[in-house]
Amino acid sequence: SQIEKMLEQLKSQVQEQYNQALHWLGDNRFYLTEEQCNIANEELDRIKNMPLELGEIRFVINPFVPNPKMDDSHYL
Repeated sequence: SQIEKMLEQLKSQVQEQYNQALHWLGDNRFYLTEEQCNIANEELDRIKNMPLELGEIRFVINPFVPNPKMDDSHYL
């Protein structure tokens, strides 16, 4: 699934790749399961704790939480 692909890309050490994944996951956060939210939040913590490069800007991103309105019918 595209969500799993983006979660894997989020684990990248390359800023361009994890930024792209964060943007995509942020736009599609409604569809993330609790487990996927946990993975995304672990990666957010990892990224937050990485040293900043000179001139690098990082945005504060709200933690991912499962949406109670999401159910399996959205995958059909």
